Amino acid sequence: MEIYPERQLAMLLGAFLVGIGMGVMWELLTATRILLGAYRPPESMRSRYARPLPLLGRAVPFEKRGAGRHLWHGAVIAVGDCLFCLLFAMAVILLLYGYNDGAFRLSVPVLAVCGFGLFRSASVLLLAPLMAYLAYGFAVALLYLRALLAWPPKALWRLVKQFCYRPLCTLCQTVARKRAFCRSQMLCNAQLRWAEQGFYGPVPHVSKKKGRMRPCPKRKPRVEPNQRNG
Repeated sequence: MEIYPERQLAMLLGAFLVGIGMGVMWELLTATRILLGAYRPPESMRSRYARPLPLLGRAVPFEKRGAGRHLWHGAVIAVGDCLFCLLFAMAVILLLYGYNDGAFRLSVPVLAVCGFGLFRSASVLLLAPLMAYLAYGFAVALLYLRALLAWPPKALWRLVKQFCYRPLCTLCQTVARKRAFCRSQMLCNAQLRWAEQGFYGPVPHVSKKKGRMRPCPKRKPRVEPNQRNG
């Protein structure tokens, strides 16, 4: 099937961009595995995981063992891989239907795979360490959260009141005092300017409040025609 060179160039460029987009999708799937607890950290992070955390005195477990844990890991990874392959195939098919009326061309999936491989090779150096540290930070946050939830409710409320509620109230009071001070300073400056200019100078601008009474001009008494003739 013949195709114009412009459409063929757009199709091949679109295939390469589809591969890069699927590489981004793979990184999003990795982040989803981190949130679902199905991420396996690289071996280079073992020493980082072995360090005890402050205030807890325990380290983050590097490998979570157990039949249920392995089953959960396998299920999340399998669902993610199937979803990724399905989206990849749909993107290639839609690209072929959009530019080549559905006729298959081998160059389209090849360029898509090349774009995906290029993005993955670049992300190994840039995004892979970021994802590894993101997984470590998420695991640390979960450990601290479990330790907080294990406390008695009264002790937890005292901790929240000491470190969250009181600083927030102090901040609100400080902001209110600063606003009141700025408002009084503006009024004092306006009064000083008015005092310097006297009654003959312009009156400083004062915002009108809603509901304030306004002086009405006096109306002259109406004179009837008979009274004018008399």
